[in-house]
Amino acid sequence: MFLFDYYGEGRDPFVPYLKVNKENAVTLDGIGILKGDKLKLHLNDKETFSFKLLSGHHMNGDIEFLFEKEGKKGHVVLAHLYGDTNMHASNLESIPQVTINLTMNAVIKDYPSWLDLKDDSEIRIVSKQLEKKVEQEVDQLLKKLQDHEVDPVGIGDFIRGKQRDWNEEEFYKTYPYIKFRVETKLNLLQSGIGE
Repeated sequence: MFLFDYYGEGRDPFVPYLKVNKENAVTLDGIGILKGDKLKLHLNDKETFSFKLLSGHHMNGDIEFLFEKEGKKGHVVLAHLYGDTNMHASNLESIPQVTINLTMNAVIKDYPSWLDLKDDSEIRIVSKQLEKKVEQEVDQLLKKLQDHEVDPVGIGDFIRGKQRDWNEEEFYKTYPYIKFRVETKLNLLQSGIGE
């Protein structure tokens, strides 16, 4: 996969970012994104999860977020089981506009005791809040990737598949100006047990 991204057109490679902790053990600390053969950007764990959602790589793990309802706040933890990512592009003749549709299927693992998961309206509120949070985080990550002029998601490769006369150098001149729209759909399959 690394070699495909490294030698392929319209994408940049990424690697696990390793560090040595206080106990002199090697630990994973997000991912590093390369431009050519130089490290250009380090993504932390939170950004790495958003990157995985975008790229469709191993879309599993836990998502924790602060849930608010009627002045009450509490942490909700979801186990993200699987999902799908689809992209659509328009305005390809000038500066492309890319819509990214993320579908996530998850289970609530832990939640505050005051949250009633038997109430469908509360589950809808949890879903909407998490969808909005994921959309914001993915949008922030896309802007960060554009600011650092790296494309590990393969937006260039995606556009290349839509344009007959695609040119990598010309595309990356417009890459920082691409308009992204992120739409998220969360399906809560069932709830876990937690208090």
